[in-house]
Amino acid sequence: MDVACLVEPFTYLRENSKGKGFRNELLSCFNDIYQLNEEYLKGVQEVIDILHNSSLLIDDIEDGSHVRRGKKCAHEVYGIPSTINAGNLMYFEAMRKLLELGGREDKTAVQLSRIFADSMVKLHIGQGKELYWREHFVCPKEEEYLDMAIGKTGELFKLSVRIMASLSSREDMNNATRILEDICDVLGKYYQIENDIKGLTTGDLSEGKFTYPILVAVHSGAVTVEQIHGCSLGRNQTPVLSAIIAAGGLVRSRDTLRRLGDELTLLLRRADTTAQKSFALMCMGRQNIRAATALPARQQLINKSFNIAAIRNYSGHHEESFEEFSTRYEKEFDEAYDLFEVQRVLNNCFSYDLVPSPSVIEHALRACRRVNDYATAVRVFEGLKFKVENKEQYQAYLEELKPVKEELGIDLKEELFEN
Repeated sequence: MDVACLVEPFTYLRENSKGKGFRNELLSCFNDIYQLNEEYLKGVQEVIDILHNSSLLIDDIEDGSHVRRGKKCAHEVYGIPSTINAGNLMYFEAMRKLLELGGREDKTAVQLSRIFADSMVKLHIGQGKELYWREHFVCPKEEEYLDMAIGKTGELFKLSVRIMASLSSREDMNNATRILEDICDVLGKYYQIENDIKGLTTGDLSEGKFTYPILVAVHSGAVTVEQIHGCSLGRNQTPVLSAIIAAGGLVRSRDTLRRLGDELTLLLRRADTTAQKSFALMCMGRQNIRAATALPARQQLINKSFNIAAIRNYSGHHEESFEEFSTRYEKEFDEAYDLFEVQRVLNNCFSYDLVPSPSVIEHALRACRRVNDYATAVRVFEGLKFKVENKEQYQAYLEELKPVKEELGIDLKEELFEN
């Protein structure tokens, strides 16, 4: 019997999930420090990719999800038993590949085995905490939640650092590894809260999860644990969502993202200069993690004639004009094929220290509606509000974008929740 048929759920998910580019690039940046050869680097990337996708198979079952990135979840196609088995099988396939990287040196193999086991335990503890809180109707404290995020979301990044450190022939890497592990912890918390913000209007309430915006509202007394549980039973979510937002769940979440961005900046200052490329990549697409404030668009924004000579790419080594920047992102928004891609392009675009032109914003809005994601369309305006220099500039953008806003039927957040 061909084993390939036993891992079809895994193959199906990986072929329909195009999100490994960032992880591979991040590991390439870490490799600026560890200097592994190409074979080792690709091997580590493969191990991390297998673990990531295997965990998604199990997570979707545990969360009762039906759709992932516009496609049916694997267990909806292949059934729960086969999907669980495929996920577990690929966990061990990742371990087998990892030990192959260690070669014939027993000491290295033992070290890699310990690293792998330690991280897998921490990953499952993190996931288990989230499941326990949901199943037992327990709202965690903030520090408990952030500790969970380090395990559930940050540990896979940290595993890659430890593997690369073990395989590296460079000496005196302990300090660099500690700093990168700290960066991975902060990055894990950042990603978790960023996903929580997105998930507030796309399923987390239906699943009964106690995410970061929700725990803020619960501990403020604005909503109760019973109300969150009621949402998972199919009760009306609108008043609960309104209460969470009114209690500052989203505002507090974004404030925490900015604080985490500051933590990353401080960690970078402690790191070797070769870590700067890694940090820039982490920042890429994260509009709240920026080293500088947004440049003003000045009064040329209405006629789209921006007086900016050049824009330096985070991940490249060339400069482009503002017109080239605008053309590039208009094209990327037009070609984004699913919600994940739209959000990736949106975050990358907004990470630059400038205000995107109204034309770019229009293409972003049309992309959001094309993939049928209203919440992200609203988020475009929230991001724009964050980027502009003042209220007058924001109002000028709104006036310019009014026709497309009305055409696509998009409301501002303040319009959605006005009294």
